[in-house]
This record gives sequence, structure tokens and C-alpha cells, in this order.
Amino acid sequence: MRAREEGRKVGAGEERSGALRWVFIAAGLFLLVLAGMGRGGGAGLAADPGAVPGDRLAREDIRYGPVVPVGRGSARSYAIMKAGSVVEVGVGLSEGALDDLPPGHAHLMGHPRVAEFLLEMPAQNPTPYRFIELDWVPDGHDPPGIYDRPHFDIHFYQISLEERNAIDPGDPAFSTRAGRLPSGAAVPAGFLPHHHLAQEDPGVVAVPRMGLHWIDPSGPEFNGHEFTHTLLYGTWDGRVIFQEPMVTRAFLQSKPDERMAVAKPGAGYAPDGYRIYWHPKAKEYRIGLTGLPQGTGQSVQSTARGTR
Repeated sequence: MRAREEGRKVGAGEERSGALRWVFIAAGLFLLVLAGMGRGGGAGLAADPGAVPGDRLAREDIRYGPVVPVGRGSARSYAIMKAGSVVEVGVGLSEGALDDLPPGHAHLMGHPRVAEFLLEMPAQNPTPYRFIELDWVPDGHDPPGIYDRPHFDIHFYQISLEERNAIDPGDPAFSTRAGRLPSGAAVPAGFLPHHHLAQEDPGVVAVPRMGLHWIDPSGPEFNGHEFTHTLLYGTWDGRVIFQEPMVTRAFLQSKPDERMAVAKPGAGYAPDGYRIYWHPKAKEYRIGLTGLPQGTGQSVQSTARGTR
């Protein structure tokens, strides 16, 4: 009898021991899962608000420039970093920035009405872009029937604000400098200077504070499609001074997410694409240059200091 009771005690002890062993195993597995979930974080990195669900490794390290009032909202430059390199640089427009936009004023040399906003680049900017000129063009501009829709022109300048302001038709060498073209490798194949398309002297079609625009005549807007967005180049005095996405207000209002590839020149700092999209969590429209050269930019001081 005593032996049977002792056997029962031993068996019960073994059951309790086994149950405890499974509790410890389960707790250990739970801690391992928690540790694995925590490994995705990184110091100084914010989760990408635009990441698709399930993409737990997606991270966005974004730097913003100072905010400038635009319409009922604001605009600011941004640079998205990955592994220490810029993968996208652009302009973010808050949702209200598309409303109550100013009528603008007549540009020099009889160009259409333009409202100009100058955006400083983010601090510690590791690209050659010195500042961004955001232009609201309520009536559009030349060529008629193509770009004559309300739209934004976004100039990413690789020269200082002072150099830009020196592009002045009062300069006796204005026409000469406008007609001094860069080497063929500096502009993408297929792009043509405006004066070739207009069959005019470069000094006639060059725009004050901008220079000579280069257009891709294979773009959809030149081939029977309505203009919604495109990318231009700008040159002055033998060098590329800006890349310029253009996008209609109506296209932005559709809250798109479009990535466009563009031909890349054989020389110089330039994108191989651009992206126009609505970022739902940041609540801003973004127009950005993508596919930028890695490790070739240099940190420069921003030169923009306000709006005009």
C-alpha cells in the first residue's frame, strides 16, 4: 500500500515537472520571437509611412528643408537617404498647397504669369543641388497647345542663387552665353534645345534667371497625348544648370503614384528617373528626382533665402 502511494507521489511530481518544463520552453520561444521582431529597428531611422503592409524592413531616413507657405499650405524640399546616399531628392507639397494659389506676375521678356517660391535644400545636403525654384504657372506657357495648362515647374539648380540671378537679358553677352551649349554627353540623347524647336536665336527663347531649356520631343505631350508631366533640362554658358520636372495641378490632385524613367546623360550629376506621388501618412504630394549617382555628390550650403 505504502509503495503504491509513493509511486503515485513520484508520478505526480514527474507530471508537475514536465508541465513546468513546457512552460519554460514556451516562454523562451516567446522571448525569441520578440527579439526577432525588434531587430528591424535602427537608430535615427523612421518607419517609411508609405511602406506597404508586411514590409517590416522598409525604413525611410528623410531630411526636410525649411517650410515655405504656398497656397493654403506649404512646400519644402526633402532628401531620402539610404546607406548614407541620397536615393531621391524633391519637393513636398502639403495638401492645402494646391488651393488658393496666387495669380503670379508677368515674368521678364513677356513670359506668362508666374508665382515663384524659393526652397532651401535640407541641412547637410550631399548633392550638387544648391536650391529649388518652385514655380506656379496658372496659365501655362509655350509651346501653345502643349504646356499651356495650369502647372508647376520645379527647377533643381546646380548653381547658386546669385549665379541664377545673373542670367539677365541686360547682359551684353546674354545671347552668346545662351547659345554656348554643353558637350553632347551632358544632356540626354534625344533632348533638343528650345531654339532648335522654335527655329529662333538662343537669346530670343532663353528665359531670364533660367537660361535655355531642353525638351524631349519624343514625350507623350508632343505625340497626341495631353500634358500631365514631363522632365526638362536647363543650360547656360556651356553647362547644365538644372533639371526640371513639370506637373499639372490636375494630375497632382488625382493623388497618383507614377515612376518615370528618363534617359541619362553620359556625364554630370543627373537622375535616371522621377517620381510623382501622394504620400498618405506624410499627407504631402511629392515630386522627386530618382536614380541619382551614388557617392559623387558633394555637400554644399543652400543658397535660397525666401520667396519672390
